[in-house]
Amino acid sequence: MHAFLGNETPFNDWIAHWTAHYGFKDGKDFCSFLSESTGSPPSKEYALTLEMARIMALVEQSEKGGLTGRFLEAFVDAAGTFEEFQAHFYTTLEAAYALGRVVSEILCDRGWL
Repeated sequence: MHAFLGNETPFNDWIAHWTAHYGFKDGKDFCSFLSESTGSPPSKEYALTLEMARIMALVEQSEKGGLTGRFLEAFVDAAGTFEEFQAHFYTTLEAAYALGRVVSEILCDRGWL
C-alpha cells in the first residue's frame, strides 16, 4: 500500500504512524511476518485487512488514494460474508482477464500489438 500510493515517507516511519495514530493492531488489522531469506537478512512484511487498506487509502489524501479507497469500499460492500467477497473477487478478476484477452485480440487484429 505504501509503494502503491506513492508515499514518500520512509516505510518504517509510515507504518509506525499508522499503528500508533490510528490504533491498528497486529493480528487484528494486519499481520506482520518476516520474509523468506534469499541470502540477505529477512525483512518485516505486512498483510493488511481490506478495512485497514481502505482507511489508509482514503486518508492518504491523494487522487489515487481516494479512488482506491472508494473501490475497496464498494468491493467490500458488495459482499456480506467472506465467501461472498471471495466469489465476487474471483468473478471480477475473471471478467477483467476475459476483457483483457478480447482487447488484446482486437489490438493484434489491427496490427497495433
